[in-house]
Formats: sequence, structure tokens, C-alpha cells
Amino acid sequence: MGKDYSKNHIVPKCYLDRFAEPGRSEYIIGTRLNKDGELKFYKQATDNVGYIKDFYDVDDKDDTKYWEHYFAGTQDSLCGAPLGRIVAAATMAKPDTRILNDQEKDVLARIIMSQLLRVPSSINHTKTLYPAVSKSIKAITRSALSLAARSKFEKASRRAELTDKELMQLHLNSCFDPELFEKYCAILKSRIWIVARNTQRSNMPFVTSDHPVLVEGFFNQQKGLYANGIANALTGIFFPVSPSVAILNYSCDGLLFLADKHIDKSIEGYSDIAAAIYEMLDGRITLLDDIPFIIEKNVAIMEQAHMFSFITQPLYDDFLSTDNE
Repeated sequence: MGKDYSKNHIVPKCYLDRFAEPGRSEYIIGTRLNKDGELKFYKQATDNVGYIKDFYDVDDKDDTKYWEHYFAGTQDSLCGAPLGRIVAAATMAKPDTRILNDQEKDVLARIIMSQLLRVPSSINHTKTLYPAVSKSIKAITRSALSLAARSKFEKASRRAELTDKELMQLHLNSCFDPELFEKYCAILKSRIWIVARNTQRSNMPFVTSDHPVLVEGFFNQQKGLYANGIANALTGIFFPVSPSVAILNYSCDGLLFLADKHIDKSIEGYSDIAAAIYEMLDGRITLLDDIPFIIEKNVAIMEQAHMFSFITQPLYDDFLSTDNE
């Protein structure tokens, strides 16, 4: 029997395999499950975690599994060999080597944007936003109608309310519209890409989760795509791609802001400074040995997980022993 696509992974299995250990017939990953505030630690095959059964099923297309097939053929395939080549280069090449060209940036941008838009928190944002927008539009429309027409409008508007499934379909159809999705990716590709190699891998590896892309504002306590945006100069993106390698994405203005606490594009030589920063950092391997920074990112990624965090050795045994104390 062929694959039925009922296990709708909200993060690609082939991505999780990079944080797992090869078993006899499958990859085994250290798993932290947070369900209703209750924590559990166990090891599981990557095929059996990070999914929600029939999550992406739709009824507005001929194929109810359209989006699962879409993600399998686009993002998930990019997390295989294309991402594998980037991880291998980041692991093997010398520090300061530029390993990302336009093609690799395109791969990473598509993985990151697709991952950000497909997770439950993004879909739920649309479900949360819709009632307020709908109420506002109804109020504007109602005010323009005659008294006689308002009762008919009220009945029609109640019938026109969208279900949760329809809102999910609206979200996916809108965000993954080819033209709009290309614009999102172009924004990321225009920013500075830093490849961080974790020199503390042996005692503080990168962890990941079923919501693995961290979007942060430099001075915004809130995290997430909709709290910060990707076009904001003061937004940073952190994406672990293996226990040893993470991708950081910043704007040049944002990096200057971090360095000088201000952005002044009018100063003489600004363009030369920006060009020098781009040349020094973009697409190059940077050695990362800042354990507090790594811990901060690990904790943030675990905190934003939908349900599952994935913890590689040696951290998994530390978490397990702490949980049993």
C-alpha cells in the first residue's frame, strides 16, 4: 500500500533526521513532549514525531492531501540533499569561507519561509485575526446600508462566516500564492546570511523543535513572525539546521544598529560601511563559542514549540536526569 499522507509533518522528517541518531531501519531522536503543561522525555523515530494527523486536509481542491503533497515536493525535498550540501560545507570548510551563493540562499529562504507559514501558530494567527477584520468590514458595510437592508445583511453575513477549515485554506492559499511567496523569499535573500558553526557542539549542541525558525526583534520582547515581520531592519532570524550548524539572517541596517545603537544612513561613508559588513559576513562561516547565546536560542526554540522539542546528545541525558530528580 502506498503512502497515505495522513501523518502531516509540520516540520520535515528529513530535517529532523539531522538531529537524530541512525537506528537499524529509522532515525531515532531525543524528544521533549510538552502536552497541556506536562513534560515527557523519550526517544522516538523521526517518522513518529512532529506531525498532526490529517492537519493539512482541505476540501477546496480536488486533492484533499494537496498541501501535504505540496510541502513534500517543495520544502521537504529542499531539506534533503540541497540542505545537506550546505550543512556539509558548513561543517568541513575553513572559518570565514563563503559557502552560500545565490542558489543556496534561495534554498534556505524557501525552507525558512515555508516553515514559518505552515506551522499551527501561523495558521492560528489568521484564525485569530479574521474575527476582528470581519467585524470591522461588517460595521463599515452596515453603516452604508438603509435600515430596510440591514436585516437581510445580518442574515447573509452570518451565513458567510468562515469555519476553521476555511480559514486554514484561506491562510495557505494566500501565503503560498506563488507571486506573494516569491516576494517573501526575495526579502530574506536580500539580507545578510551568516553560517554559524557551533564549536561547543560536544557539550552544548543546537536543539530544534516542530517550530524551528526563531524570529526575534532586537528590542521586542515578543518573538514570532507576526510580532516582528521579516522586512523590519530590527528583526533577526535564527534557524538551526543541525546540532553543529545554524543559519542567521539579519539586515545590514540591523547589524549596524546593534553595533552603534542607531541607524544613520545620511552619514558620510554609510554605503561603504554597509558594503564592508556585507563582504565580511554574508554567506561566510563564523565560529560560535558563546554558550549563553546558544542556550538562549535553544530555550527560545523549545518555548515556541507546538508540542515537540528535539534534543540531541549530550543534552538529552542531562534533561532526562534533571526530569527524574
